[in-house]
Amino acid sequence: MQISKFYTFYDFNYRNGYPPFRPLVQNQLRRRINCLVDSDPNCDQITWVNYFVEIIRDSSRSELEKRLAYWHLLAYLDLDRCYLIWRNFRKLPFYIAKSQEIYDFTNNLLFQPDKFYKHIDKYNAHDISGANFKTYILSILRNAIREKLELKSSWRVLCDVEIDSHKKFDRALRKRREALERYGIPEPQRSRYVFALRHFILVYKTNRIYNSQRIEGSRWPEPELADFAEAANFYNSQRFTINAPLQATAGGEVSPETIKKWINICLKALRYNHRIIDTCKIDSYERYIGESSIWSIKESESADLLQQTDLILRKTTRKIEGSFAKIRSKIPQQFRQSIMPLCYSHGFALLNQEKLGHKIGVHQGTISRYIYKNFEVPLLKQFQQFANERINPELYLTIFLEKRFTNPKFSNLLDVILIEAIRALDSDAQKILKYRYSQQMNVADIADVLNSQQLREPQEVELILAQARNKLQEELLEQLGQWQAKYVRLWLKKYYQEMFQTVLLTSFRELNSGMQEILHLRYCQRMDEHKITSLYPDVNPAQVMVEAKQQLQYSVLYWVAHTWRISLVSENQQVMEMVENWLSQLIYIDL
Repeated sequence: MQISKFYTFYDFNYRNGYPPFRPLVQNQLRRRINCLVDSDPNCDQITWVNYFVEIIRDSSRSELEKRLAYWHLLAYLDLDRCYLIWRNFRKLPFYIAKSQEIYDFTNNLLFQPDKFYKHIDKYNAHDISGANFKTYILSILRNAIREKLELKSSWRVLCDVEIDSHKKFDRALRKRREALERYGIPEPQRSRYVFALRHFILVYKTNRIYNSQRIEGSRWPEPELADFAEAANFYNSQRFTINAPLQATAGGEVSPETIKKWINICLKALRYNHRIIDTCKIDSYERYIGESSIWSIKESESADLLQQTDLILRKTTRKIEGSFAKIRSKIPQQFRQSIMPLCYSHGFALLNQEKLGHKIGVHQGTISRYIYKNFEVPLLKQFQQFANERINPELYLTIFLEKRFTNPKFSNLLDVILIEAIRALDSDAQKILKYRYSQQMNVADIADVLNSQQLREPQEVELILAQARNKLQEELLEQLGQWQAKYVRLWLKKYYQEMFQTVLLTSFRELNSGMQEILHLRYCQRMDEHKITSLYPDVNPAQVMVEAKQQLQYSVLYWVAHTWRISLVSENQQVMEMVENWLSQLIYIDL
């Protein structure tokens, strides 16, 4: 028997082989294994391995005995652990660098006694169907490494989601939808694929992962054609139900081969997007109006109409600002122009209504009514007038139902409103709408289909269809009004925030070139102070940044005091926080 395996540890990265190291541990283990072998020379390696395993399991043994048995097992596994890394992962890019990372990772798994003992507790040496101890531990290491390197089974990557929790399941499906979108899959295919994936995951996990004949911890198996056939049956039977997306109702029934094709596309998309991380920051106003265009399906037309909207709202706002003397209000005339910039809830607002009211001697409610009556209401009226000339809700609903029912545009706010309104209808109304506008069935045919499920006359179907259209139109008008009001408030926030951005940008350009350069390196290039110091050893970056921020802070205080005769000295700290907030956005500002 080769007893050196029970006391020899190896240096994985040594160029001339695997020379021993840790001599003190090795000498102690060598003496111990020699004594054990001399006492019973007929035992083989497997017997000694099981003997050490039983020592660790035996609660009556001392901690020293357990620790020595633990070291013997680690030595026994060490060379095979090194070979496992080489054999399985030597074809990876940058293997030399990766190998050390994997070796260190396996060290963390093996050289923690508590974790190792838990694996031993699960090991059954007397189970004939089970693997021997070495194979058992190496399989644990291999699976752990593959998970770390994200080399898991493709089906595990796709289907390893929590299906017992609706919230977690829906979140996982949203991630897969996003992967399909980044992969370039358009609607309505994207929603159909996700709907098919929902049923496939449930079927696959039930039939393959939770199968009593599957060995726990083994690789996730390939799905069988029966899994795709069962998923197809679910897809076809569920596509007209209340929870099915409108896109799934298009066309005829799908075959198992079609489901298999769709699922493989989902798998490719998830693999393709696995390492894509979206780090873009978008202003809330731009994101809201950009993703929720109400104007047109064509992006170019939407952009043009958004520009026209901006011009109309700016013209209306300037007209209001030019007629402060004519406004009836308890707010002193000299302070009226300061209300919106200082306390309207934009990102750089320095005061709330109560604090500003205290400074200018009026009640908070007076300021609130002033903003609503003189800004929000006039702008909303102008916006609604402009929108009503271009949007006919009744006509829009007809076009949506007739042409885009199974392929709605999620970038268009009105389509999103209608989708949510359809989901709010009862199951009968939803089913009838899907038959009518997805399958293009007439009222008589719909009644025939429904008669096989429940008694429905054509007149009743016609009535339900008309009521559903009325509810959709009412919801469209209500939600459109709410969106328009929100749009106006967001536009006002952006408009008055621009005032502070202009002041700060002007002040930034008035700083000396050294200050501008340091701030540019710190906030635009996200360079830390140590790196800046290495570039400019004669400069103290922290001191330069403090002085620059103080100058920017002073410029804001002076501008407010000079423009509106309002002192913000007591809000010094708040002004400095605003400056810091603005500097953090320098990366998005064209300097």
